[in-house]
Amino acid sequence: MKRAILVAAITVLGGATALATPANKAALGGRYGRFLPARLDACSTCHQSAPGTKPGVTLDEFPHNSFGARLKAVAEVLKKSGQRTDLGRRLEKIAGEDSDGDGVANETELLLGYNPGDAKDKPTAVELAGLTKLKPAFTAFRSEYRWQPFESVVAPAVPNLSNLSHPSPPSPRRSYLTGKGREQHPLAPPPPAKNERPGEGVGGRGYSGRGSQNPIDAFLTVEQQKRGLTVQPPADKRTLLRRATLDLTGLVPTPKEIEAFLADTSPNAYEKLVDRLLASPRYGERWGRHFMDVWRYSDWAGWADGGQIRDSQPHIWRWRDWIVESLNANKGYDKMVQEMLAADELAPGDPQALRATGFLARNYKLLSREQWLEDTVNHTSKALLGITMHCAKCHSHMYDPIPQTDYYKFRAIFEPHQVRQDRVPGELDTTKDGLPRVYDADLKAPTYLFVRGDERNPDKSKALEPGIPEALGGRLTVQPVALPAAAVTPDRREFVQRDLINGSNAALLAAFRAQAAKPSPLADAEVVLAQAKHKALLAILEVETTGAKATAELTVQAQREVAVAEARKNLLASEEKKRSEVQKALDTAEAALKQPLNTNYTPRFTAYPTESSGRRLALARWLTDRQNPLTARVAVNHVWLRHFGQALVPSVADFGRNGRKPTHPQLLDYLADRFMASGWDFKALHKLILLSAAYQRDSHAMPENLKRDPDNLYLWRKSPLRLEAEAVRDNVLFTAGHLDETRGGAELDQNLALTSQRRSIYLRNAAEKQSELMQIFDGPSVTECYERKPSVMPQQALALANSELALREARALAFNLSHPQPLPPPGSRSSLGKRGEPDNLVSPFPAKNERPGEGLGERLSNAPVFVKNAFERILSRPPSTIEAQECLRFLATGNGDMQRHYENLVLVLFNHNDFVTVR
Repeated sequence: MKRAILVAAITVLGGATALATPANKAALGGRYGRFLPARLDACSTCHQSAPGTKPGVTLDEFPHNSFGARLKAVAEVLKKSGQRTDLGRRLEKIAGEDSDGDGVANETELLLGYNPGDAKDKPTAVELAGLTKLKPAFTAFRSEYRWQPFESVVAPAVPNLSNLSHPSPPSPRRSYLTGKGREQHPLAPPPPAKNERPGEGVGGRGYSGRGSQNPIDAFLTVEQQKRGLTVQPPADKRTLLRRATLDLTGLVPTPKEIEAFLADTSPNAYEKLVDRLLASPRYGERWGRHFMDVWRYSDWAGWADGGQIRDSQPHIWRWRDWIVESLNANKGYDKMVQEMLAADELAPGDPQALRATGFLARNYKLLSREQWLEDTVNHTSKALLGITMHCAKCHSHMYDPIPQTDYYKFRAIFEPHQVRQDRVPGELDTTKDGLPRVYDADLKAPTYLFVRGDERNPDKSKALEPGIPEALGGRLTVQPVALPAAAVTPDRREFVQRDLINGSNAALLAAFRAQAAKPSPLADAEVVLAQAKHKALLAILEVETTGAKATAELTVQAQREVAVAEARKNLLASEEKKRSEVQKALDTAEAALKQPLNTNYTPRFTAYPTESSGRRLALARWLTDRQNPLTARVAVNHVWLRHFGQALVPSVADFGRNGRKPTHPQLLDYLADRFMASGWDFKALHKLILLSAAYQRDSHAMPENLKRDPDNLYLWRKSPLRLEAEAVRDNVLFTAGHLDETRGGAELDQNLALTSQRRSIYLRNAAEKQSELMQIFDGPSVTECYERKPSVMPQQALALANSELALREARALAFNLSHPQPLPPPGSRSSLGKRGEPDNLVSPFPAKNERPGEGLGERLSNAPVFVKNAFERILSRPPSTIEAQECLRFLATGNGDMQRHYENLVLVLFNHNDFVTVR
């Protein structure tokens, strides 16, 4: 059976063995591309079959030819010198050699379609002469920018746009960034100052992104011009304000914010807006939810009444709060990764940092340690590296150069770790509140390779050491970490002892009060027991500090007295049929009390290991080393996705050969390099993106561009995006003035989604514990959510039209807008009539700052003000003339129930496409 499976695999791989992997075959094709003849795109280019009729299974039966043997030898040399051994690097080194001794260089034979490992297979003189025509084309091919995700990031040069011809925008719209008409293309950069790289200067930690200097636009312009695309001009100020505000905070701008931005005509008005939004605490909640998707945040699942926690951990919300706080504090992404993987080794005495290890605690599985570790390997590699390590669990990776052993070496990093709940100040019961965190429980836990990935069949002949995929370069330098007392014996911390004493005092006081309120023998026994427990607690706290023999003996005495007092209380409270059993327990306790004293007291807690393996800290440092090829690229790609709706690498969790190639590889590499150079600064990255012309463009489509680039891959416009579930719900509450912006704390019951006024990030989200409203609007999956896929379906409209939440908030907002009160300043009249209506339509709006009157008749006469303010509050814009007239016609049918019509109009605006869309 085993041989049959292997033979089948050989057939699939074209006769390859474990060393002739599909990844190597793909690497050969990757280096030579279209210049590799079809007959050489096979494993036989490096291997030869041994004599016989059976297909080869082992390397002995399917050995290397001279070319393959030379590649293998070069790999050994590179490995000994500490260099990477990927096939592309080895092909480069032996390109000019003649492996088969036929007098023709390896690369020449490959280009002409001959096997460089077969001396009998060689090109003719005529064919060799033809190489002079082929070589320049191949050289040009090799000089093209190569997307090499497994190579360290090297920033490409920013294109010099002065060498390009610039098509003009379709209309010479005035720029509110400069206040001047644009006579030249907005992306043509002025010469940078001396010693200044394009894109550097103001803006924090290496980014400027101001106007035409933005490097993002330089890279995009080159691709746009290659395809003859005409870019859209900037969006109007209202649209851009709403876009940026929703993107960075998840909430629409208020009418007051709209008025202030429209009134600000300074050249840096937009940049000031971006800075203000990034400084808002709402930013951390908005982008915290994005990264909770990537990092698979999940509240615990199981049954609390049965004490069964199946998945994740109780109080995992502390990790969520750490994410939000870290983003708001602009903690470097490198520091965030290090704390999530190894805060217990990096800062073992810091409970605030330890919250970050919820990233690993979230993977906890009660029913399967194997599934727990498999999820840890799978999603750590996907979320942080963008590679599919799990594909190498059963066999070597079918596409990427990741052998099966690398999977288990990576798993060995996590083999020793476990989860625990530490106490937090003010609460002794960790089932009510605690700090879920990871720690290394078993430093000697071995990792074995599972034959064909079967956990029931481990190869115990050799335990594998922790390691990282060799194809990604670098080394895992593991150093054990000595842990402080707070990590080894957390229950000896001062606040725990203080809480224990306070709790004991409270129990003692309660017993005395119960005795005074209702005297009885049982109440007397409760007092005696409380006194005995308090005495034993004080004794054990003292012996933990002093370690003195006499104190230890006193502790033993106190603990024996507790046993006697408890047995006597139980005897008084017991039923008749159980009394004999309880009496035996009392007799045993009293007999023990009479025994000679010793120092063998019962410890108050179990100490944890004094040392951690250091494996996860080593991994975290490797991940955040600037030479790591993937960490920064993956992070930048996720940020880009959430700003533009399409990632630079569309397969966000797979940067390998089975993933999709980037649309703009040079731009991604540039951004990844600058991201690391900036100190892994997310806010600086956001600012660079938001200050780009690409981000600020109008979202309307142009027919000619749609023919050439229907999916807007080259960003000639800003694609409209659908709001996520959380933003839809939050903005229904926010526009009505009811959003409770209290931050942090325990998760809210998911069933409160329609009634709670807290932001949606705080609703529980776990297996079988998900809000129905969130799921209707494509809320996050619990198992994996690297990219949300928006949908449009009838249930969404029904939820915004009929749900308790929408009806209640529509009623509240309608009341606020229709009754005399200080209203937000309405938008300026000059912004009307820009949506393509006939010019002869007259605006039905009253003059600016006109207020509604009192009473039904007055509210009817002031319906135009209501319509205007409703649009402003909900959609961040005034209505078009046609929209206003339709709304007024509807309100005019209100007769005596005008307020009901106001409510219905607000409900209609909640269902407007612009409410759930970012233009």
